[in-house]
Amino acid sequence: MTTKVKVTDPVSAAATMMEPGSGKILAMAQTRPYGLDQNKNQTVVNLNVDAAMGGGNGFQTGSTFKPVLAAAALESGMSATQPFPSQNRIDYPTMSTCSGTWKNTAKGKDRSVGNESESEVGPYELKEAMARSVNTYFVQMEAQVGLCAMKQMANKLGISQTAKGDPFVEVPSMVLGTLELSPLTMANVYATFAARGKYCTPIAINKITTVDGKDVKVPQSTCNQAYSESTADNLNAVLLNVTEKGTGASLGLEGGRQIAGKTGTTDEKKAAWFSGYTPQLATSVWLGGPAGGVKMKNIKIGDTYYGSDGVFGATGPGPIWQMAMNQALRGAPLETLPTVNIPDPVKADPTPPATPPNGDAAAATATGGGNPGGNPGGGNPGGGNPGGGNPGGGNPGGMIGGGFTFPPGVIGGNGNGNGNGNGGRH
Repeated sequence: MTTKVKVTDPVSAAATMMEPGSGKILAMAQTRPYGLDQNKNQTVVNLNVDAAMGGGNGFQTGSTFKPVLAAAALESGMSATQPFPSQNRIDYPTMSTCSGTWKNTAKGKDRSVGNESESEVGPYELKEAMARSVNTYFVQMEAQVGLCAMKQMANKLGISQTAKGDPFVEVPSMVLGTLELSPLTMANVYATFAARGKYCTPIAINKITTVDGKDVKVPQSTCNQAYSESTADNLNAVLLNVTEKGTGASLGLEGGRQIAGKTGTTDEKKAAWFSGYTPQLATSVWLGGPAGGVKMKNIKIGDTYYGSDGVFGATGPGPIWQMAMNQALRGAPLETLPTVNIPDPVKADPTPPATPPNGDAAAATATGGGNPGGNPGGGNPGGGNPGGGNPGGGNPGGMIGGGFTFPPGVIGGNGNGNGNGNGGRH
């Protein structure tokens, strides 16, 4: 990883690899070394895991969260060819929750969500919308399926709280990735996708033996079916299209190995992700400032300079994912993902873009409004976890995530989150 992101860089990267269908954590890595020396960019925090496991407060996931909604929609019986108007910008519609109704009470631009490019105007169906990462499509899908169904699917995939340990509130920003989660959590979500909906709790220990040869009991993974195999095969087809024709098309593996996955970039380029899988292996890679405050624009990371457009999921974390997966799978048999044929829509006036879609770049700039609070790092109208935000800069000392203070030299950043930051991008 340090060939792509140097220890001395203002940002860090973290990656978790898991075996689909078993819960086994196969590898974890990060570019920040262990230690307390702030002059060497050291940390005592495992950036891959939740705070309860010795990690930080997690990072907004951007559009890597959209497949969670897609799984909920498909499981509810919605067809993968269900179109939505997907106008370039829409007001957040009223949505049902587990306990009632969410209503948009925000003012001005905070009422709405938009797509990255003015050319992104529907109607779209799921496969193309996921490949382009069309925000308004998923907000309209979210309104039809309901926030409760998405929250329940997230729970089935192991997401019951933020990495900090806070419960999450049902608000429309969820689908745009404003929840702050860990690479381990996201790797396990995508491992579930790879295992045709079989979710297993993560485990890190295979066996412990005492000096006299006796086995010590270790935690075992508990598995259950999060959703049907029919839903899984449709979702595989949708995410396979992302890596063949969409924002992840540049991340192919050696030997033409089949992959599926999703890019994600948060607002102001404070975090970028790629989460993807084969039948044998799922990996999630995060890139960003450990305290969430580094805007990855006009910045040199490793040996690459990113200009005013900044880092995307496919350009920052994507190559790390690609390199790690190639090395881990070298010599492994080529396997294909179970899928179904989802026909491409026939449009009356097809107008393909002049350049490949880059929906990962940006879109929703929903700056909190509606109900008090806003999700950490803000986002959409409506409540959420108070006081979150993406605090801090990249300077040594200070706070991480929602305001937990580490001693100087641990991880860096001066916290200033207030729960009203801009919403997650794709």
